[in-house]
Amino acid sequence: MTLKIKISLLLFLLFTGIVACTKGKKDVSANAMYERSELATLMVDMWDENKKVKEDLVNGLDSVVLSGQHEKMFTAKPTDSSDLTPVFYNLAKGYNTLADSFSNAGSEREIKIKRYNAVIDGCVSCHENFCSGPIPKIKQLYLREKPSSL
Repeated sequence: MTLKIKISLLLFLLFTGIVACTKGKKDVSANAMYERSELATLMVDMWDENKKVKEDLVNGLDSVVLSGQHEKMFTAKPTDSSDLTPVFYNLAKGYNTLADSFSNAGSEREIKIKRYNAVIDGCVSCHENFCSGPIPKIKQLYLREKPSSL
């Protein structure tokens, strides 16, 4: 299969998770004090890393790669353990595939940017199902215009 087909298929699988799980969400006050779970802390760290990657790409450092910390999504303790569903694991696996594809993209700028934006698509796809609050902040990570097709 071509890379376009593989990425399109992966994005399709990520988006099918959107429909699969939307029930039983708890209403949590925005003012509620809480201690971040391992998974929430990991997500903040991943946002920080993707922000740095975006800055590096903007500055012409096309050989930048992701650290691999995203692999911890499978073992980090979430705020709500009921979120650990097959949908979550499929989205996490899809994100990891996209992150690895970005890191293995070489240094051709246009490909690197498309794959970086696909990584951010993976973040948004998961957060449409779990913890939607950070989506506006995540969307700030897109580089240039988000490609209309991969």
